[in-house]
Amino acid sequence: MLLDWQCRLLEHYRQQMGDMGLEVIPSTDFDVLETSVRSMNLAHDPGLTPHFSTRENTFTTREACWIGVWFEGRCVGVVASKLQSTGDEPLGSYIQRYWQRVYRSGSSVDFEFSSWQKDSLSSYSGDIIYSGEFRVHPDFRGMKFAEPMAMFLRVYSFLRWEDASLFYIFMEDENARRNSLASRVQMTIQIPDALNWRVPPSQAKSDYWLCGMEKGHYRDFVRQWAEVQKKQASTTSQIAVLRHRS
Repeated sequence: MLLDWQCRLLEHYRQQMGDMGLEVIPSTDFDVLETSVRSMNLAHDPGLTPHFSTRENTFTTREACWIGVWFEGRCVGVVASKLQSTGDEPLGSYIQRYWQRVYRSGSSVDFEFSSWQKDSLSSYSGDIIYSGEFRVHPDFRGMKFAEPMAMFLRVYSFLRWEDASLFYIFMEDENARRNSLASRVQMTIQIPDALNWRVPPSQAKSDYWLCGMEKGHYRDFVRQWAEVQKKQASTTSQIAVLRHRS
């Protein structure tokens, strides 16, 4: 039954964007993602990060996906996710090894982590979903589709990787705090300064928050949304009966 409500929730976010005249297209072709990001001509945007760049990754269709939001054939928003299988290794340790690999060659400084990382990251391991490449074209930010786009990807990702225990992203301090963006997109985990650096890499920030949602939080969220829909349907049904009787 939960699967059915997840599919309905996915359609709910698709419809929200559809009402704005936007088309939502999931994809596993990351060459198209790179082309789409370049076509958006975002100022000071160097392109995809090492987390999703095709120069650093060779994804199979089961390992990663992205969502494109289109307006009259023009890409106006993107966001991506991928599965990270850490086994028994805690996320904090995995992140250090992972960043050393994907950022080392492109950094203009010899970056290094501090000797310790947040204890809270040690509680996550196994199959974990990482999301990134969140971009909205400046000309279309007034349409306010960023939140349903982010939520669409969340549901889509948990449907693809149902055994994953966590969905997480890194957010710059400004974005995590401003207007409570992390809260608006239902990030039930918010860890400020999640990466402890001695020297951060040149192509990344030093003040990232780790924001995320555990699988249990996600399932609760879906159930709560389902209960709201049931109550609304029941109320509508009762009103229809009363009108019929009159």
